[in-house]
Amino acid sequence: MITVDTVTPGVPTITGLTAASDTGVSSTDTLTNDTTPTLTGTSGASGDIIGIYDGKTLIGTVLAGVGGAWTF
Repeated sequence: MITVDTVTPGVPTITGLTAASDTGVSSTDTLTNDTTPTLTGTSGASGDIIGIYDGKTLIGTVLAGVGGAWTF
């Protein structure tokens, strides 16, 4: 038996910076001077592979965990 998954995966979203990476005036302004910030986000499902880009250049990937949460 072959099962074809026809469900479109959710769009990965950057939800913010970790507290240690957020150097802005507010903890919710997502501004930083950190040259290597740690990003947090969500995707459609656990097991999704998320590509992180700087413009058009892929700088790394991360595997989404439980509930689609990821940190890079």
